[in-house]
Amino acid sequence: MERGKRFGGAWAAAALCAMLVAAAPNGAMGYDSESTDENIVDSCRYWSMIGSTFGATCNYDDDGEIETKKTSMDLDDEIGNKDGKLSWEGTGYSDSCGVQYLIANLESVTLKAQCGDFQGGTNWSTVVVSDKVINDDGDFAMDE
Repeated sequence: MERGKRFGGAWAAAALCAMLVAAAPNGAMGYDSESTDENIVDSCRYWSMIGSTFGATCNYDDDGEIETKKTSMDLDDEIGNKDGKLSWEGTGYSDSCGVQYLIANLESVTLKAQCGDFQGGTNWSTVVVSDKVINDDGDFAMDE
């Protein structure tokens, strides 16, 4: 079988794989149940990644009461693949990146994916989602 066809089959198999999320118990990862800060590490929890949709439960201030709500953002609209490397320049990364998962810790939330390059190979690449995505009153937004 030629390399291109085998490579395409790997992408199809990767698309069927469940997304893995590195998670920690409630209260870990810098989360503060009273925080409505824009920093998603401090004010959001229960991370998920389904296809290219990034999700979490985030705090917001409802007239002085801290409430939570589920929010999500399609990262395909914000992240591209630049020759095998995830990049905030461009869109549609999931068209050429396969296996992906989130890495969450006390300082950041990072997307890691295996992306195709111009030479027909693949590279593991990361982008720190929490560098650009913020909590805007319980909803994800881009930090412009």
